[in-house]
Amino acid sequence: MAVQQFRVLQRHYDLLRGQVLKNHPNETGGFLGGLSGTVQMVLPVFNQSMKNKQSRFSIQSDDVHRAHELCAKHSLTYYGIYHNHPSGVTRPSFQDMNHVQRYLFILTLNYRNALIITAYRASGRQPVPVPVAIVPGIETHASENSKQPSELSEELDLLNNQLKGLRNNYAQYPRYDSDDRNAGTTFNTLA
Repeated sequence: MAVQQFRVLQRHYDLLRGQVLKNHPNETGGFLGGLSGTVQMVLPVFNQSMKNKQSRFSIQSDDVHRAHELCAKHSLTYYGIYHNHPSGVTRPSFQDMNHVQRYLFILTLNYRNALIITAYRASGRQPVPVPVAIVPGIETHASENSKQPSELSEELDLLNNQLKGLRNNYAQYPRYDSDDRNAGTTFNTLA
């Protein structure tokens, strides 16, 4: 069923705005996922464009696969790709529509550096606008069988810290005991 309106949590709006501001004038982006139209996952990725990052945002198939896996792991619906247009144009380009998945989110900054999020549903090659509202938060219920939002936030924070470390030429990976049989996993580099 098609989403009739997307709701973006204020904390995700702030994260997206920060990402766009930090990368300006280059394009940047990532993936969004959630439930019932409410965005509950933001997964930023590096712009893989080898040419002009000011007018092009490129991703790799591994990025898409990772976003789908993360959504599935947390029982979220994968919504699609977001990226910014530093030019301020809110409509998808021809290039955007060639690579659009189910939904596409275009981010722009207005003259006051407020973030504008414009969502589109792909209908063939025609973008169909979907309204977007910024909301303060969501209610959660303990009976949900998906992981609680705090656990998802922790995992996303870990991924973002690892990306930040790669950007700064250092990586912060969690350390595991080489034979933690109680955790049900073992790690050994010997064949």
